[in-house]
Amino acid sequence: MLGEVQEPDAPKKKKRSRGTTSTSKTEKATQEARESKRKETRATFIVQENLLEQLKDLAYWNRVTIKDVLNTFLQEGINKRIQEEGQIKPRPKDNQG
Repeated sequence: MLGEVQEPDAPKKKKRSRGTTSTSKTEKATQEARESKRKETRATFIVQENLLEQLKDLAYWNRVTIKDVLNTFLQEGINKRIQEEGQIKPRPKDNQG
């Protein structure tokens, strides 16, 4: 129309590439996460408050998760028991299925 000034078309911006991560690294991390999840289960335990606080403190100061600290303690305790008394005998399977 008369009197209207048309803005020139803005130049189209090029899309930026995000950079690529090595597929093998990504696939390896994903596979490790899947394997880790398959070997874990949730469990609920009642523990003394002071022990839980110490567990949380250890995890905080070592910059790891409570799960990691607890798994380490459990593994060390089981290994010590095996060293002292031999292999742990598995409990009997239920005959119900």
